[in-house]
Amino acid sequence: MMERLIEQKQLDNRTFAQFYAITGDGRGTYALIDQGLEPNDEKPLDTSGYMPQPAIEAIVNAARDRRIVMLNEDHTTQRQRAFAFDVAKALRKIGFTHFGAETFTPDVSANMKDGVPKLSMGVYTLDPVFADLARHSAQLGYQLFDYEIREAQQASESADRNIQIAAREQAQADNIKKVLDANPDARLFIYLGGGHASKIPEEGGREMMALRLKRMTGIDPLVVDQQIGTPRSNVEYDGELYRGVANLAASTVPLVMTNASGQWLTPYGHDLAVFHPRMPDIAGRPGWLAMNGHRKPYALKLEPMPARTLLRAFVKTETAGSIAMDQILIAANQTEVSLMLPVGEYSVVRQNEAGESTPLGNVIVR
Repeated sequence: MMERLIEQKQLDNRTFAQFYAITGDGRGTYALIDQGLEPNDEKPLDTSGYMPQPAIEAIVNAARDRRIVMLNEDHTTQRQRAFAFDVAKALRKIGFTHFGAETFTPDVSANMKDGVPKLSMGVYTLDPVFADLARHSAQLGYQLFDYEIREAQQASESADRNIQIAAREQAQADNIKKVLDANPDARLFIYLGGGHASKIPEEGGREMMALRLKRMTGIDPLVVDQQIGTPRSNVEYDGELYRGVANLAASTVPLVMTNASGQWLTPYGHDLAVFHPRMPDIAGRPGWLAMNGHRKPYALKLEPMPARTLLRAFVKTETAGSIAMDQILIAANQTEVSLMLPVGEYSVVRQNEAGESTPLGNVIVR
């Protein structure tokens, strides 16, 4: 349906990409986002005064005396969700207690009582990588919460767009403050989209959620950006800053950059910026999807089919209506593919574009 809307110019590529990413076709998603871009022939920025540090280590060190950590994402980028998975694990070890995500619905806590992410708990959680972030956070002992604007907090549909945006930013801040007020000892990890975490006014004076929350509570959140440090679909489209980051090409882990004075290389309004290195594929899937050993490739032979299908692997013990642990879009007549799965047992199904699923049996990843 969305492809037809794209052809009819009734839908933009970026909106489509937010949902297309859920299919697991990372290359196709990035190609959608970058369609029409011209190669960047600007010189790389000089970052010679900055030295790299492993990003997780730097975030943990900076978060030790903080009550709130905010990490942003581009809603089209699964890789950033895989990094959020590592951040959640690391912050839990130093005492963080609550995990809130922009996409969560108000009943997220009830939905996750059995530890199984379900279709009703959010939009972006339909992505298996995001769902696994929620699943694993619950296993770690986080209390999951929502903070997105509720119906009663929305501005009038006839209101100016700036008023509607301001209402949303204020509502998010209000809802997070309620969690803080109700849980005086809570430490919050908040995963959010785009620029909601900026702590300075935008051009024109627009104030985002993090700035409003800081003013309301007196708590200065540690704000981490992933957007400027994620590579594009092709090296020729990468920005000057990304291409200028020293030692990035040789790294196998996400980095942050700091100079001799302890200042971080980061966008205005944020405390840290994460730079993700390009990584070679593993068994035909993106290398980052191994998630530092959390997932392993599992090769499958398939019967060729004349149209695209979606190969999906569900945790064997999870109830109906759960979200797949991995899924990948299969091209017409494709006969080999690798799923990327944690250790465990899975039920594999193949779904056609009409939504009809064919069971392919169970697999065990050891």
